[in-house]
Amino acid sequence: MTDSVRLNEAIRKAQAEGKKSYTIAAKNPNSEDGKYYLDSPIVLPSNFTLYLFNCTLTMVADCYANMIVSEGVFDEYASVATQKKDIRIIGIGQAILDQGPKNDLTEKTSEKEGRPHIMHNCPILFRNVNDFVIEHITIKNQRYWGINLYYCSNGRISDIRFFATNNMPNQDGIDLRVGCFNIDIFDISGWTGDDSVALTALPLGRGEALMRVEGKSVDIHHVDIARVATFISGGHQTIRLLNHDGAKIHDIKINDITDATLPDKKPARATVVIGDTHYFKERPAKKGETYNISVWGVDSHALVGLEVRHNNVENLTYKHVTNPDYTVVRFAEEVTE
Repeated sequence: MTDSVRLNEAIRKAQAEGKKSYTIAAKNPNSEDGKYYLDSPIVLPSNFTLYLFNCTLTMVADCYANMIVSEGVFDEYASVATQKKDIRIIGIGQAILDQGPKNDLTEKTSEKEGRPHIMHNCPILFRNVNDFVIEHITIKNQRYWGINLYYCSNGRISDIRFFATNNMPNQDGIDLRVGCFNIDIFDISGWTGDDSVALTALPLGRGEALMRVEGKSVDIHHVDIARVATFISGGHQTIRLLNHDGAKIHDIKINDITDATLPDKKPARATVVIGDTHYFKERPAKKGETYNISVWGVDSHALVGLEVRHNNVENLTYKHVTNPDYTVVRFAEEVTE
């Protein structure tokens, strides 16, 4: 019996007994080094809290699997009626999710030669969850986006440390994809290979088709991001907001962002990026689709402190953006369809 099977059976047993939580102990009695080795994801049901008590969870070599997912995350059909609720992952002490050695599943190899979709490489993947918490966890050696959410709402992601060396492409930290709203993200630190926090509303992507939730809006809104201090080992952006193809991003607050690039390292492209002229399938974002964005307090050492890559952003306010080395603020030309 694998550790994944044992842990999932323990969660189901706790749930059957009317318990609303399960704690993974510090040491795994079934491994010599005390770590837990996963070959398939831990699945969390509604109304349940998973405590990680001073433990390290890592991945079996060469497997294609998430580490922790919400129940039904890969179901073919999801709707408002199938929404999960009240799911929590809480670390206590040194709680580590370590995906270990890289595998060969990337965006370029996704769904090719028998491989699954790249989404299976995310350490944490939630879909269609209302009321959630993910906090006090270290994520190491991630193989893709560290924390990836679709159609999730009324949640908190806090006190997360990343250690990604850019040994695989697209090592984002936290990704809020289509349909996410009313979420607080704060106290994020460490190294990410790609964007540390990305809000990405691109409704026509392949991943978005797999994660679709019937009856829910694709817009991202009312997200507060604060106290992010990271180094981007792949040279991308610390914070990114991106929407196209009719999806909206609005009412976003970005506060107290620190670019922690070391003096001897290559600078990132930008610390905060809003919009882009690429990545759309049918059309770029129009006026009225990206609005009510505030940026307050950015300590940048990137090539650009705050970069707005199209001029359709409305009601953008910013203050206390500093960049002693390069450009403080840059506004791009209008996007043409």
